[in-house]
Amino acid sequence: MKNESDLRKYIDGEDFELFNAIMSERKNSNDSVLDVLRRKFGLPIDDLEIDLTKAWVSKGVVFPHGTQFRMEYKREIFYGEVADGKFLVDGIEYSSLSPATKHNGIRKNQGNGWKHWECKLPGKKGWVSADKLR
Repeated sequence: MKNESDLRKYIDGEDFELFNAIMSERKNSNDSVLDVLRRKFGLPIDDLEIDLTKAWVSKGVVFPHGTQFRMEYKREIFYGEVADGKFLVDGIEYSSLSPATKHNGIRKNQGNGWKHWECKLPGKKGWVSADKLR
């Protein structure tokens, strides 16, 4: 529930007072409903400004500049990153995740990179399978 239309789905038609109260607490149009609620409950807000002009997009998924990638294969971990709109592994640019599974002989055969690579988005603490973002 990140925007006004999502909130409207969850608030009963009779409680427009609650809806208006939440919406009036937004600092600007980019301020999400969750941001408002986090402030109200004293929880941290991810204030990281993400520059999408430097993002890398693959299969419709946007990976912001600074996204980190890792892949484990045969007990070794390999790392990649998004920098200035490019997906790089050891400084070598790849057009998608799958070809990068063969980087420097990581794997002999190209695998489904979405299943092999994990990523950590800027400002986030945990790693998530790239496949879960599709």
